[in-house]
Amino acid sequence: MDGVVVCRICGQAWTGAKPGGRCPNGDGGVLVDQAVHEKFYNDSAIGQAIAGKYAVIGKLGEGGFGSVYRAIQEPVGRTVAVKVIASGEASDEELRGRFFREARVVSRLSNRATVTLHDYGQDDDGTLFMVFEHIAGQVLADLIADQQPLPARQAVDIVLQVLGALAEAHAIGLVHRDLKPGNIMVTTDARGTQEVKVLDFGIAKLQEPDALDDVRTREGVVLGTPRYMSPEQSQDAVLDGRSDLYAMGVILYELLSGHPPFTGAVPFDILLAHIQKPVPPLNASLQVPAALEAVVRRALEKKPAGRFASAEAMIQALHDAMGQPSGSMPGVTSSANIPTAALAPTAVIDEPASGDFPAFGGATKPNDLATGDVLPPKSSKTGLIVTLLVLLLGGGGFAAWYYMLRIPPVEPKPPVPDGPVKVTFGKTPIDPAKACAQAIRLAKAGQLEDAALALKGKLSLAANVDAILAHAATVPDLADVLTQPALAEFVKQ
Repeated sequence: MDGVVVCRICGQAWTGAKPGGRCPNGDGGVLVDQAVHEKFYNDSAIGQAIAGKYAVIGKLGEGGFGSVYRAIQEPVGRTVAVKVIASGEASDEELRGRFFREARVVSRLSNRATVTLHDYGQDDDGTLFMVFEHIAGQVLADLIADQQPLPARQAVDIVLQVLGALAEAHAIGLVHRDLKPGNIMVTTDARGTQEVKVLDFGIAKLQEPDALDDVRTREGVVLGTPRYMSPEQSQDAVLDGRSDLYAMGVILYELLSGHPPFTGAVPFDILLAHIQKPVPPLNASLQVPAALEAVVRRALEKKPAGRFASAEAMIQALHDAMGQPSGSMPGVTSSANIPTAALAPTAVIDEPASGDFPAFGGATKPNDLATGDVLPPKSSKTGLIVTLLVLLLGGGGFAAWYYMLRIPPVEPKPPVPDGPVKVTFGKTPIDPAKACAQAIRLAKAGQLEDAALALKGKLSLAANVDAILAHAATVPDLADVLTQPALAEFVKQ
């Protein structure tokens, strides 16, 4: 039914109301498009207001630790992307500690090429969340596929903007660890200038642990994307910002040639190529300036000591290669004021993570990268095998961001002159566990009438009423809720 929105608390459908608005019945439910309601019926976050002000109206993707949603920020009406860490995962104190520490660090990033973190915190039910700006544009991976190869000046401009974001992040001890065209966004501003946004510092790692947070990461877990992974990262060695610069070398090579320097039938082949094989020369037919190819090859040195010492140094080399003074190319923010001392290698924390979500956990390792050599892992083969296992298990995480960027925001229908109008549609299957869980959550929050209305509304829509009641009898929390007089009275009615 066109233009129908649904309240998932009372089950009432309406026309003439916008997705993201609150239910006219006054039960606090967030109105969602009927198609979204039906597609994600068993996702209890949709139709709720995270932290009481981020009205969730759609799902953008999911990863190993949780999901990414489209939401409307109340009361300003701004569309945002909300990463939600499921309450089951959030109960782990180690994960919670890592989440808040890295959220605090990411919130300090202000470079215009970095996706903005608006808010983060923990909801009343224990759910952890991060709120990011919602970006409309084209993923760099799609731009490469459409235009491969890119003109040298356009490719360099894109890389310069990303390096500006990295310079700021590295200065505060944050290494991205999974730079790739799939999480770099290209947009066009009102003047027609191409601008870049770096997404997903979700598996970033801190080089300088916060002394106030006694959180350590678990050793032996490597995560990243093999096609863009530095040799030291694939071997589970200590990392610093030069690992990100290697990834930028891979990306620049791909922008200029239309394909990455190393490919393979399986991830293991690609990892070995990064570690062992020389970088293939760019095809002469591409007419890439020799000075620019030299920058690419230096960024792709196997040992960190052979690469650029910092993002600023690579920025300067690219300007020199293109015959441009620093800061003269469009969209580039100078990072000359960032203290280079902050880029020196320090103690590193590595942690397991899902591609789309904040990295948590682990143990510190001593940093011997001051010599510039790639640290040998405890077992080179073990590191590679663990890498492949983690990639197989968590590889879908970054799809959350990827699809977030490809799916345009929901365009709500204009309200009818007389306001919202109740409508009726067919019965919808109900998940008994989800129906009971929603009633429990509302009742525990003291919203007994809302809990009763939610349960009754779902029962009235459900074709499997008996299944819900049978499930309710097996849930101690719900049994306790049903003994409360106010709720019991409503259920009886």
